[in-house]
Amino acid sequence: MFKRYAVVALAVIVVLGALATVFNQKTKYRVRVTATQVEEDIRAHLPIGSSREEVEAYLDRNQFPHTYVGNSPYEACGNCEVALVRDTAHSWLIRTDIQIYFKFDRAQKLASYSVQEINTGP
Repeated sequence: MFKRYAVVALAVIVVLGALATVFNQKTKYRVRVTATQVEEDIRAHLPIGSSREEVEAYLDRNQFPHTYVGNSPYEACGNCEVALVRDTAHSWLIRTDIQIYFKFDRAQKLASYSVQEINTGP
């Protein structure tokens, strides 16, 4: 009888240990790339005045999904390229992406850019 309880208790301890390990790995905050690193890379490769084609080529090279937003009264950013660096960090409940706005002047030359982290749910 004692052996049976010991085996069951050992099995419960093993299962709880495995669950604790999985939970601990999911709750650790892992950072792959930071907004500062992305901004430094953009500064090094895309100076102000770069063409829209150069910006798009940079984004394609780095495999960042992106889209051009023209002039629209309903868009937060008109005449800009919006890009996303996905899953740059995550914890158990929050995933962090980096959103980049490249603003162009009328001649389609890079006028400014902004880099910011955005958090989403699981």
